[in-house]
Amino acid sequence: MNQHISKIISWIMIVIAILFIGFALMNPQAGFPWSQETTYVLYMVYILLIIFFMMAPFQKK
Repeated sequence: MNQHISKIISWIMIVIAILFIGFALMNPQAGFPWSQETTYVLYMVYILLIIFFMMAPFQKK
C-alpha cells in the first residue's frame, strides 16, 4: 500500500471517530441494538485498524 494512501485512510478514520464521539456525547439516548461486549469489540477493531494504517508506511518490505 502506498504511504500517502495509508496516511490519508488513517486520518479519515480518526476524523470519523472524533465525529462519532461528538455525536455520542450530544445524543446520550442513542444506542446500538446489540450487547455492550459487541460494541467494545467493534471499537477495539476500529482502533487497531487505525494503528495499522498509521504504522503501515513505516513497515520495511
